[in-house]
Amino acid sequence: MKRIHAVLIIVALFTGVSLAKLGPEQYYYINEDKLNPPDEVKSLLDNATRTDELTDLLQSPDIYIRAAAVRRIGEIDGKEAITLLLETFYSQPDKRLPTSLPVVRVEVVRTLSRINATKELAKLMNDLWTNKRPQDLGSPDPVWRKDTYVVIHHLLQQANKHSSDPDVFKAINEIVQTDGLAEKFAPYKYSIVYWGWMGYIRCAMAQDNLTTPAEQVNFLMGFAEESKNTDQSDVLIKVKTGAVRQILDATKTEDLIQALADIQQDINVLQADPFADANYVETLLRHANSLNNIIYIREFERLRAEAAAKTDN
Repeated sequence: MKRIHAVLIIVALFTGVSLAKLGPEQYYYINEDKLNPPDEVKSLLDNATRTDELTDLLQSPDIYIRAAAVRRIGEIDGKEAITLLLETFYSQPDKRLPTSLPVVRVEVVRTLSRINATKELAKLMNDLWTNKRPQDLGSPDPVWRKDTYVVIHHLLQQANKHSSDPDVFKAINEIVQTDGLAEKFAPYKYSIVYWGWMGYIRCAMAQDNLTTPAEQVNFLMGFAEESKNTDQSDVLIKVKTGAVRQILDATKTEDLIQALADIQQDINVLQADPFADANYVETLLRHANSLNNIIYIREFERLRAEAAAKTDN
């Protein structure tokens, strides 16, 4: 939940949207993915079995009713609904006001993700990034800040769930390689540059078929080390290593423990081999040490939280 809250705050900071002005509907939608249409509309949505029963709702003046219709259409028709979903996406008016976010477009993105329409997600990323972004990423243009940027932000979030798709990888790569992206968005922890690089890293691991915790952790730490040893800007290095850390932070503790055990086993085998690559062994030792520190800190924080809870009780 803390991560989702942080995402909402960062979107609000960049777009200039006041959290106080969003209202509970937008807050709960962006934060918790909840849509609460009126009871009569909810009944219609729940009982619908065909898309054509809901198309009138797509014309509702209420953005949450339109979004709820989008979600239900995806549930009913799955990939058969792609054309209608894209038509709905492009028919929405641009958001310019500081009291609103592009809820319907965001819901189309989320629905496409739910039905695994990865090619369409990639096409939307390509279209918005190629045709809609301004040359100046810090432009005050209201459509860019309050609409396009927010939708791209959610596209990248959803793209992280589809890292095995080559079209998604290509679209993410196009975004993260943009000049000035890191410099503009590095101050914001969950901005598009971090979601972009997290997606890039996840796609790279999927492309290399790295499935075990040890393989993934070794890749992550190797990626961070390689980033530090290049002539890239300090800001870009910070972003790349920060993206690695965010992926590690999202990794279950038991997976980290398993990865540490596997890496330690590899180290033991290699150290017993007189012909083993000493540089590789040294790399594994660094990875094991870093991983051990992460696990230690997590365990310390867990114990501290437990102690605090007992004190409160």
